[in-house]
Amino acid sequence: MKKKLDFPYYSVLEAFARLSYGPESDTLSDWYGTPAIYEKAIFGLLEVLLRAGRTKGFQKALLLLNLITDDTVLLSLGKLYYKYGYYSLAYKELEHSVKLTGKIDGEGIKIMKNTLGAA
Repeated sequence: MKKKLDFPYYSVLEAFARLSYGPESDTLSDWYGTPAIYEKAIFGLLEVLLRAGRTKGFQKALLLLNLITDDTVLLSLGKLYYKYGYYSLAYKELEHSVKLTGKIDGEGIKIMKNTLGAA
């Protein structure tokens, strides 16, 4: 039996496929519901691409984060980079999070301490 993709996951994959074919991007009005419901799906896609070493695809998928209005996106991205050993990028994203949104948590502070030399 095939498992049907949840709507947010399907929508994210569909938007990523469109990004892969050209520079045009979606707008928030193209999405059903609030952009926040897609955050988990977007980060799931980013994680798969990062783990697989698909740099070009990952860079394009990062554009999907522009559709998310949550001010913790940079914090989450920094944690994702750290999880997969991109320490310099992790530090930079966490630094951006603090500077642009004022958002940081205990885990983010610990990551910044651990990656200070990598930045």
